[in-house]
Amino acid sequence: RAPADPWTWTQLGELELAEGRPAEAELLARAGLTWSPDESALHTLLAQAADARGGRAVRVAVLLENAASRPTAAAAHFELARARFDEGRFVSTERE
Repeated sequence: RAPADPWTWTQLGELELAEGRPAEAELLARAGLTWSPDESALHTLLAQAADARGGRAVRVAVLLENAASRPTAAAAHFELARARFDEGRFVSTERE
């Protein structure tokens, strides 16, 4: 009844993920992001689903595509940065 409600998409996706169906969870996250492109919970769900589906490499690839398609969504870029950090692919800002 409320397709634009990100809570519904997030809850359904989390249920699919809990049931061991990460591909379905990823589809739900993507569908929810169509309606609510700035919803951080949906970006997090997308990252978790991609990771569960194929590990860190798939997670980074999915999040790269997601960030590119949503250049103004801060949560998309945050999840991509977190994925890259988890992979050890970041630039140190420490000064020697």
